Amino acid sequence: MYHMFAEISEEPDVVYRTLVHTRTAVTKLADIIRESGTIFVAGSGSSFHAALFLQSILLSMGKVAVAFQSSQNREFISEYIPQDSLMVIFSNSGESTDSLEALKRGRNIGIRVVGVTCSGASRLARDSNFSIDSQSGEEKAIPATKSYLSQLAVSVAIGAALRRMDVEVIPAIAKRIASEALKDNTNVSKLAKLLGERVVVLGSGIYYQAALESALKLRETAGIHTEGFAHREYLHGYLQTLDHVTAIISLVRQHNEEDEMVLSKLSSHSRSIIRVGSPITDAAEPLSDFLRTIGLIVRIQMLSYFVALNRGLDPDNPSRLSKVVR
Repeated sequence: MYHMFAEISEEPDVVYRTLVHTRTAVTKLADIIRESGTIFVAGSGSSFHAALFLQSILLSMGKVAVAFQSSQNREFISEYIPQDSLMVIFSNSGESTDSLEALKRGRNIGIRVVGVTCSGASRLARDSNFSIDSQSGEEKAIPATKSYLSQLAVSVAIGAALRRMDVEVIPAIAKRIASEALKDNTNVSKLAKLLGERVVVLGSGIYYQAALESALKLRETAGIHTEGFAHREYLHGYLQTLDHVTAIISLVRQHNEEDEMVLSKLSSHSRSIIRVGSPITDAAEPLSDFLRTIGLIVRIQMLSYFVALNRGLDPDNPSRLSKVVR
């Protein structure tokens, strides 16, 4: 068995552990966010998609939040931003050059910096004003799976703390959603056989970041040319290169007529349209949609794994990638 599959299989326990063991730290961070002005959220690769996820949660609550890629820190973090700003940096290792450069720039201009990392001993954790260990444990496969899901779980916990919700039920709900997704592996392995050399992943609203992460996972794990878009955005020029050898994966928002209208337009141009959803749960409103993202991501990670196997690739070790980008 490959490490990637084993690490995906751990995810129900990982999200539960993250939501339980970060509770005290997240409560403190929620207080920091409440007293801060603009929240800048940074990350690279999968961690950037986690940054977009937290941005969505903060914007849904009326907080001014700006997500950016850590490598672009000079373009977003200038000496002119207000001193009550806060920067949250997501990084799996806490050691990547880009995340450490963003940390250094934030500290140099005098704003508070929060590091969210899977390693409490990392430089990001040590040198930030405040840090959270996402509790994912060691990850041996290069593609981020359980580490990414733990970052999403931290973001959900932040949203719950800011809303002063009863957080006792959330860990069990998140674990159940991830577990149900894992049970779908037989269907997912069948879907993997439908994908060719080109894939477009569509996701709108809170699922936009999931579309970007899905495209990245298929690209890095299975070597497929994949791009992610919001549903209607794909109609703006990108549609011109859609053909019958390109598969469409749509991350389904429940009962969304606008998304279905877009898929109807695309159906005459694509050989296959695959809908990927996640079970409905209203038990943690108003965060239920964000929790459903967990189920989507688990399915996409499994899909990427199975496609890699079908193509004779090692999903643990993409040939040009490393776990820490320096």
